[in-house]
Amino acid sequence: MGTGGAFEPEFGNSSALIDIDGQTILLDCGFTVYPKLKLYGLTDKIDYVLISHLHNDHVGSLSTFIYHYNIAYDFGRLKILYASDALRNDIEGFLRYSIPALDHYVEFVPLSLFPQIKALDTFGLHVPGFSTFGFEMVIENQRYIYSGDLGDANYIATNCSPTATDIIFHDTCFYPQVKAHAYYKDLQNTLKGCRVYGYHLDPTMKPADCSLNLVAESKEWLFKKE
Repeated sequence: MGTGGAFEPEFGNSSALIDIDGQTILLDCGFTVYPKLKLYGLTDKIDYVLISHLHNDHVGSLSTFIYHYNIAYDFGRLKILYASDALRNDIEGFLRYSIPALDHYVEFVPLSLFPQIKALDTFGLHVPGFSTFGFEMVIENQRYIYSGDLGDANYIATNCSPTATDIIFHDTCFYPQVKAHAYYKDLQNTLKGCRVYGYHLDPTMKPADCSLNLVAESKEWLFKKE
């Protein structure tokens, strides 16, 4: 649904649609995501929302989507999957600022409802002291790994033991001084031989020596309106 970060809205906030057992999960709902859902006619197609963390480019239009889901379609409460009780509490507290009667609009559902999805707790590895999650998914015998926002280029290699058949979506940075996202040269070393797609970036700034695939360049993974 988008491959940019907070500072690349022209490429859309990083977000994805996941189809599991006939259910559609929206992974993250940043400030560009609701407008794109509406533009593409997808606002009535989402069954669950899964949030990786609470930065604005990942939750910035969530409250608007919740209201739309309930009021425009009368679908009742939007189901939000949560990876931990602590993150659920954080999401709930965040949403109550804009949706005081939150229980009327939202139903929180543990991620364990979908055993195909495993949460990767990356607390403090994006921003110190800040809760973040990546996700490991097995769908139709294909393993997918989604880093979330993660500054540690070693985490996936160390904790997920990826193979050449896995598909890895990893936030990527082209600037070594930025520590909040994984530097592309480090990813090329730690995930060498893996099928990696970089996101959360401006694809026009891709260095000549970057061998990573980019979601923004991929017809296979980038959702576009027909």
